[in-house]
Amino acid sequence: RSVFKPFIFVDDVKLVPKVQSPSFGNDDPAKKIPRFQEKPDRRHELYKAHEWARSLLENDQDKGQKLMRIMLDLEKQGLEAMEDILT
Repeated sequence: RSVFKPFIFVDDVKLVPKVQSPSFGNDDPAKKIPRFQEKPDRRHELYKAHEWARSLLENDQDKGQKLMRIMLDLEKQGLEAMEDILT
């Protein structure tokens, strides 16, 4: 399985909150002294959603199949929309 996460290397990129690791501010273990005494959950929301979907696909056949149909339908809609734009 592969999940594509685009990285854009240009000026003035608008960051998408769902793919940014959480910020812990002054509570970040990297900033506290002594450092790194805790291990925070730095997974971003999209990563968590992918983990959930993978788990569902692997552990619940009925719900996994339903999710797969939904994902394939969304992919089809995206491809059709792009084809419309290109034509």
